[in-house]
Amino acid sequence: MSAVGLVLLMPASRADVLMAWHSHGESCACAMQDPIHPFSIDCSEAGAPALRAAEQTLLACAPTAKACAMLDETGIQPCQSAFYTLQAYHDHCEHDEAGVETHIVHEYEHACHSCTVPRRYESEREGMCPLVDCDDKHLALLAYHTLNAACTASKCCSTEDEVAAFLLLTSYHDECDASQIPSVALVAWHSFEELCEAHLCNMVDASFDPLECVANDGTSASANHPFVQVREGNAPPLWADALLGQGTWLIVMTGMLLVGLCLVGRDVRAIKKQALSRVDTALMFAKHEARSVDAVQMYSATETGQV
Repeated sequence: MSAVGLVLLMPASRADVLMAWHSHGESCACAMQDPIHPFSIDCSEAGAPALRAAEQTLLACAPTAKACAMLDETGIQPCQSAFYTLQAYHDHCEHDEAGVETHIVHEYEHACHSCTVPRRYESEREGMCPLVDCDDKHLALLAYHTLNAACTASKCCSTEDEVAAFLLLTSYHDECDASQIPSVALVAWHSFEELCEAHLCNMVDASFDPLECVANDGTSASANHPFVQVREGNAPPLWADALLGQGTWLIVMTGMLLVGLCLVGRDVRAIKKQALSRVDTALMFAKHEARSVDAVQMYSATETGQV
């Protein structure tokens, strides 16, 4: 396909639509607020020590889901925290900015949970990345075949066709889940990323804040970045919380009432039993007294007859 042909197939630019970062999973800003796997996003040299420590921690972990989910004695997931630290830096920052190699994350992507954060906005880039449909594998494969046929280990993105293909794969890489993209396309993007670095595009505009946890409805879910756990899904409305509270109160009160009725019923049965026992005792004494009276009368009659 000619360069003009591939360029014409390029989807609309993000600059042509309402700008919003579309995340397929939990955002890194929301994930970092969960105390079970603390981490941060710092692209500066000040974040280098944390990156190196995370790299050493992750290297000591087995690339398995069990290892990533393992808790230490403090209740922290050290392997998952280390993965998040390196993955967020790898996806958001320039790879050589802090002088730490982060490609190790690709060895653990199948085992640890990944969060989503777009590449940091840079004004000198060519513009906004094209919009892609993550379910459309054909366009991703077309871009892959274009790069695979034209690029070498030392040269790529020298034509409009190659640049267009790289921009498409950039959008697929940054926006879609790894399971939605052909693996050869992902490998190709990483293979030619450095050669095409001058043609990287922006997934978000300058207003994007990587530390702001944004809910599905676009509202901020982390004002002042509080340490609260935020998960996917819309929060229930206030009336639902109030109703839930009232329902809980009613359940508690109903339970207490049932317990009280059971206690009262038990006491009533005990009183009834005691009353019946007293009646039986009284009847027994009455019968005994009647027999005594009869015996006295018979004795008296006998005595009178003898006289």
